[in-house]
Amino acid sequence: MKEDFIQYLWAESLILPSDLTLKDGTPCQAVATGTWNEFSGPDFKDAIVRIGDTTWVGQVEIHIKSSDWKIHNHHQDPAYDNVILHVVLEDNEPVID
Repeated sequence: MKEDFIQYLWAESLILPSDLTLKDGTPCQAVATGTWNEFSGPDFKDAIVRIGDTTWVGQVEIHIKSSDWKIHNHHQDPAYDNVILHVVLEDNEPVID
């Protein structure tokens, strides 16, 4: 599966709210997927995400594997400092040290 396919599913709201849970089991709901960013920086801007009882507005980044965050050097790029949700299919490595 390719990353742009997961981005398409997100953009078209085809990822069901029941499909989203945080690593610790907290429910997560995409209220609004945001605007697909076709340039550099996080994949989606101005998304609205409800995590537990808190609603967040900000950027969403999508990867196949969580390790892609570091492979793509997002941890060293200030453009990714305000990402509110990192959507991955496979959580294979912690992103935050």
